[in-house]
Amino acid sequence: MKPKERDDLLIRLDERTDNILYMVKDHDKHLRGINGQISANMTQIAVNKSSVYRIWWFMGSSFLIISSGLAIALKVFGVF
Repeated sequence: MKPKERDDLLIRLDERTDNILYMVKDHDKHLRGINGQISANMTQIAVNKSSVYRIWWFMGSSFLIISSGLAIALKVFGVF
């Protein structure tokens, strides 16, 4: 191999190495962003799940109170 060919080959190899390094850094940055979004979404899902349970608990409690009050009212007025 001639010195000129060797130098050209080393230059190309260096350029490829730089491109690969840039690509790896770019992918790493992208993956960190995606992981942050996934983490935020998981937190939001947990909050939403907790809110749904609270809503169901409130609706169940409200139904129990209203139906108990209605049963007492019907008993008081002699309908039931």
